[in-house]
Amino acid sequence: FSIQLATMSQSEVADLERLLRQAAELVNPDELYVYGVKINGQQHYRAAFGQFPTSDAAAKAIDDLPATLRSRRPYQRSVEAMRAQNLQ
Repeated sequence: FSIQLATMSQSEVADLERLLRQAAELVNPDELYVYGVKINGQQHYRAAFGQFPTSDAAAKAIDDLPATLRSRRPYQRSVEAMRAQNLQ
């Protein structure tokens, strides 16, 4: 499991880069991930944080995130679901 921090469209890449720079100052940057997905035929990018053994562990980690990152309403997501969406 991982924590999905944000999903942004191709036109919001500059916003995504700002988010990642900010996040890298607040959490371990080695645990930040970005992956591309197609949503309704349009390119989007998702920022995720961390790797956790269970959904509950990821949910607990959300509570421990800095307020700035929690304000984006992150949620836990299975890595398998993220990978599956990448194949669509």
